[in-house]
Amino acid sequence: MEDEEEARRKRRRKDYLNKRGIRLRVDSAPVRAHVRGLKERGMAVTTIARRSGLSVAYVAQLANGYRMEKGVRVPVTVAHIDKVNALMGVRYEEPAGRNLGTGSRLPAFGAQRRIQALARAGFPLDFQGRVVYGFPAGFRVVQRILKADGIYAATLHVIQEGYDKYSGSSPAEVGVAVRAETYIRHLAERREWAPAHCWTDWTIDDPDAIPDWTGYCGTGLGMKIHKREGIPVCGPCKEAYVPGNPYPGFDGEKLRELRERAWLSREELGRRSGLDGSTIQYWETNRSRPYRGDLLDRVLHALDATYEDVCDPVEGT
Repeated sequence: MEDEEEARRKRRRKDYLNKRGIRLRVDSAPVRAHVRGLKERGMAVTTIARRSGLSVAYVAQLANGYRMEKGVRVPVTVAHIDKVNALMGVRYEEPAGRNLGTGSRLPAFGAQRRIQALARAGFPLDFQGRVVYGFPAGFRVVQRILKADGIYAATLHVIQEGYDKYSGSSPAEVGVAVRAETYIRHLAERREWAPAHCWTDWTIDDPDAIPDWTGYCGTGLGMKIHKREGIPVCGPCKEAYVPGNPYPGFDGEKLRELRERAWLSREELGRRSGLDGSTIQYWETNRSRPYRGDLLDRVLHALDATYEDVCDPVEGT
């Protein structure tokens, strides 16, 4: 009874506000720009969440502009007015102190992802510690960070700055020996550390984000692209894979558009790919789907196209 009464109370309040033109949910674009501005100046998402009283996950979702639901990105276009007001009230806060061991404790996953990404690019851990981040102890500090649950805000800020400076550099250009570069690359690959291209400026600090190796990780199409590119299959793609469906989210209309753009008839495309023209017709009208893993590959090769051109990863999840 109490739950029903609470629901009625919320409906009455919503009706009252709607009649007076007061919206409970508003466009999230202005607050997203505000949060991104704070982050670009070096303010961590965890600090913004603490100052606003909201969860880290919610702030990260708002900054990213989407949330993950079953491995699929769902756009976040509106936000509750109370949460918007709370975030718009947050002002820039300089990281507390520049010395290691000072300031508030923050989750370490953002720093760990940056260290791992640089290692995958060929920057040894000792080099990262001494040169990239300026830690006197070098290797030992980086090793502790990789195993830690939390680090100080000043330490995270130093790692963010070092990562931004070196992530686009070549190890050879900054004096890393070829042998050391090769060793750390192989080590990072064995441990399946995600390279920098798997992250964006926003997802690397999002606790709910997954490394996007293919551009479609976490969707039904991810497994196919992993295998095509020779990339070890990640966990989210293994979970999203549906056995017996080699091309999840296949859209025959997209195939027809590609064929017409190439000025090919169904019969000509069939001859080039070793298939019957009627098979192409069934696919284009969505009366059937490719049932064998190599059939559509041959058609796409004839059209100089890829899976991404004819499959909808959201539908395929």
